[in-house]
Amino acid sequence: MSVKLRFGDPVVVDQGPTLEEVGWGPYQFPAIRRLDDGRIVVRYDIVNDSTEDYGLEKGWSVSEDEGKSWRRVTAEELPRIKARFGTVLPSGKCIREICFMPDGSMITLLRTGSDLPSYLARSTDGGHSWTKPVKFDKCGVLPMLLHLKCGVTLASYGRPGRYIRATTDPSGLEWEKPYMLDPPVFPRRSCYYHEMLEIDERTAMLAYTDFHVKDRNGTERKSILVRTIHVE
Repeated sequence: MSVKLRFGDPVVVDQGPTLEEVGWGPYQFPAIRRLDDGRIVVRYDIVNDSTEDYGLEKGWSVSEDEGKSWRRVTAEELPRIKARFGTVLPSGKCIREICFMPDGSMITLLRTGSDLPSYLARSTDGGHSWTKPVKFDKCGVLPMLLHLKCGVTLASYGRPGRYIRATTDPSGLEWEKPYMLDPPVFPRRSCYYHEMLEIDERTAMLAYTDFHVKDRNGTERKSILVRTIHVE
């Protein structure tokens, strides 16, 4: 079964300094969650991308209209929110994402490095043993998996470029060809770290970065954005 995806327009969550002002570090690692009251929250790094800075205060933005508009808040305005996000960890050589599939198995996507292939492995015994990893695609920093209630599983990954793949295979072994959201340009316009949130049974929301989004004055700034991914 072929899966057709429709992508919403990008919506700016927050904007920071320019790439020339701060370099690669700040405004990376966006993570997205839904609160018990229905609001959506995005958290992101606003300090440098180094092990010394992990655990420092993050940027927080909240939406009360399903991601159509956003406002900057503090963690103190969001009770118990920090525990939902955990700790942002340094990027290693093998970042992995796990998804529980409809057939009872588990699949994982593995990062091997920047500009290097990503790999997929599967477990049918609750994670006690795994198949030998097979190549998933040509790239894949911080690969993410999300299973929607409509039966479609999504994968997001990138660098260089940004891609979304989909499958209706309950085992997660057979995937559609990837959708390219951003081409692999140089110099890179993003860290390509991201996260997905289920909005409804056929829709996900992708939180991601773009280092060259113009503000109201036409200045390109490092930015956090979201856009929807809808299964037709």
